[in-house]
Amino acid sequence: MKSVSGSILAAALVLGSLPAAAVCPGSSSLQCHRVNGCPAGAQPVGPPSSSQNLIQSAIDQAQSGEVLCVAPGTYTGSLNFKGKDIVLRSSGGAAVTFLNGGGTGIVVTFNHFEGGNSVLDGFTIQNGSAPASAPGGGGLLIVNASPTIKNCVVRNNTALGGSYPRGGGAYIGGSYSAPSITCTRFEANRAGYAGGGLATTYFAHPYLGYDSFVGNSAPYGGGLTGHFNGRATIEDSEILANSATDGGGIHLGTPFGNATVRRTVLARNTATGNGGGMWVAAGFADVLNDIFDANRARTGGAAAAGFGSMVNVASTIFVNNVTTSGTGTLVSVPPANTNTSLVVNFSDFFNNIGGNAVGTLSTNPSSLLSVNPNFATGAGACYSLQSGSPLINAGIPNYHFNDVTPSSSRNDMGIYGGK
Repeated sequence: MKSVSGSILAAALVLGSLPAAAVCPGSSSLQCHRVNGCPAGAQPVGPPSSSQNLIQSAIDQAQSGEVLCVAPGTYTGSLNFKGKDIVLRSSGGAAVTFLNGGGTGIVVTFNHFEGGNSVLDGFTIQNGSAPASAPGGGGLLIVNASPTIKNCVVRNNTALGGSYPRGGGAYIGGSYSAPSITCTRFEANRAGYAGGGLATTYFAHPYLGYDSFVGNSAPYGGGLTGHFNGRATIEDSEILANSATDGGGIHLGTPFGNATVRRTVLARNTATGNGGGMWVAAGFADVLNDIFDANRARTGGAAAAGFGSMVNVASTIFVNNVTTSGTGTLVSVPPANTNTSLVVNFSDFFNNIGGNAVGTLSTNPSSLLSVNPNFATGAGACYSLQSGSPLINAGIPNYHFNDVTPSSSRNDMGIYGGK
């Protein structure tokens, strides 16, 4: 695995060894190891043919519980699971099996109340374009459905037409939508309004684990966004080099929704306005055991909150972030009468440009540190803390957040704490 720590800090750190339990976050994690090939009893599909949509035909004819195993190649057109409890799996994985929208429509749709037994496994989903009549989702459109999506790459998809298009890579909406999206990479997707990589809205509540959001863009939430009643759990993931006006990595405009962002790296994201890594414009968010590294924005180089939002930040490391206006790395955006509550405890600020925590609250000010984290360096270091780091055993002092290794030790700051 490659280290994504910022170049400014990396030059000052000393090589160390990874802790035994260290697993890099994101879609390249060891947790995402996939064995290719077709399982016994699977129905083979392909190789591609220009004369027909082989995969959709196979879906239409499939029986509940069936596994469709797709041969490598490029398959052009749109797919709809049509409520089928089936597994659609590539035999060779996303590197060699492509679902190509051809720039003319949504690539894969789930909108028939599919559940967790409807599985999409091991495809590159690319070149989709959401029509103006759709809410978004050039690559994946999930409405009132809860499929399982894993080991995929979602890239070069767009949602640009219509009013407020969201989710260039994926749009998730509806109170029956609770998909599991794991070990998936969202790359170079664009949206005309919000959520370049992914958007969750209207009571949807996806689980995102070991995912990567890289190089996506939108005015609000370059990597991903939550709107209205949207909720999301984001764990063990990477949000890297995304760009927006507000919320380069994540944008939350959820006055009746919430998000949990845990054990996740937000690095090198940019916003010309608020929140290089994250902008919480409304709603509730818990930011736990994360790392904000080398993000950049006019206000809140790492993260910002405003408009009456309520944000809890703990056990999180802020390094190398740049705030061009000179306000805080982590900031509650004025005016104060918006009743925004941005609470930060047991966190570290080091080598940032701009103030550290501005307009924030703390129930334990002595738990806020400004020290070198002493990250390990070298290939695969992945922000692990060297032995003797002042951030070891310095996170939330509650046994519910204790580290697994060593057993029952107090929570460390950063992405290896609370495991």
